[in-house]
Amino acid sequence: KNEIERLYKLGFTGVRLNPSLWKSGSISDEKGQAIFEICEKLAIPVCVMAFGTGFSKELEFDLAFLLNLYPQASIIFDHFGFPRANPALPPCASLEFDDAAFERLLIFGSQKFPKNTAVKLSAFFRCSSLALLDSTENVFSDLQPRFLQLLQAYGPYRLLFGSDFPFVLLPENGGYSSSISALRAWLLDFVQEEKDSSASKERGLLDFHLLLSRSTSLLPFD
Repeated sequence: KNEIERLYKLGFTGVRLNPSLWKSGSISDEKGQAIFEICEKLAIPVCVMAFGTGFSKELEFDLAFLLNLYPQASIIFDHFGFPRANPALPPCASLEFDDAAFERLLIFGSQKFPKNTAVKLSAFFRCSSLALLDSTENVFSDLQPRFLQLLQAYGPYRLLFGSDFPFVLLPENGGYSSSISALRAWLLDFVQEEKDSSASKERGLLDFHLLLSRSTSLLPFD
């Protein structure tokens, strides 16, 4: 707690956890509880990068326990929630999506804890099986239906864009432009199809799209 408070005073705005590195095997242990307690107190989010575990049933149980214990705490799930069949493997064309884990993520954020959760759309190259092997126009296109599911479950104000700096800058990962272009194309497609949607829903999407449209470059922050 003291270390997080010290870093907070220096300008840090969140804490990131990798459950696969947890020595006890459960992030709802005393250490995890202490982190959630201080983050709730400071009103800063806990980012969960499920690298190595994915959004497993065990992780879902642990996070539900912590949010019930600290109901004002907030979680940001990195990398589309990392719902990969083999989360620890490097990006590859044979990557498989864990549909069961992704469904848990959707329900967790839309039905169980809608006021405490958000998802970061980041590391497209880690989550897509197409990656840059596909054409430039359709790069990461297998993530588009996943994006639409997240949009429906979490809404536009609980989806964040992340760059996954510095790894995104590796030539094989496409740089910032590939991820931004893909997301902008998905938003354009959605807005075109949903012209008759409610004003509040459309306003959020247009805000999101306007932000991307104005972004000629992104700061190197994940």
